[in-house]
Amino acid sequence: MDEPDEPSEAAEPPPDGMRSEQLDLESAVARLGLATAPVQPPARVKERLLSSMRAEGEGKPSPAPDAIEVVRSGVSLIRTDFLPWTDHSSPGVRVKVVSTDPVSGTRCLLLQLGPGSVFPDHEHSGVEEVFVVSGSFSVAGQILRTGDFCRSEPGTKDWDITTEKGALLLVTLGSERSAEPPDQAD
Repeated sequence: MDEPDEPSEAAEPPPDGMRSEQLDLESAVARLGLATAPVQPPARVKERLLSSMRAEGEGKPSPAPDAIEVVRSGVSLIRTDFLPWTDHSSPGVRVKVVSTDPVSGTRCLLLQLGPGSVFPDHEHSGVEEVFVVSGSFSVAGQILRTGDFCRSEPGTKDWDITTEKGALLLVTLGSERSAEPPDQAD
């Protein structure tokens, strides 16, 4: 079979009469993707694909270009499936940084506690908010289950953080700056 001709450096624009037709076609093609319902692949297919991507990226996949989309000024959509997990220093614990506010220093993370994992004791330098997305875990003798929420103020401590079956947590960490009350307007 013959090799296809190499594309020219710069494509010539269509004649004036065809420009409108080209724009109509491009618009119709762009809408095709919106006309179909999204389909989730089976978990095993997704995991195989992600494993392959990790292997190609030497174990450190970078976010896909589709991971963060600016919807409009001041509004971003973050597709966390495309963000990489990072192993924590504690065995069985992984972290996914969802967002970081450059002004306040506040960070939003997904924290995955694998079955039987233990998270280190720590003191809060800023406000820490934890929402249990799934599973359960124990902190300082209190059991938190799916749907539970915990807020810890600066200067408080967490200890004895364990999970038997695993948990997925949405965690917001405020810096010392974000823990300060806002200035009151007169």
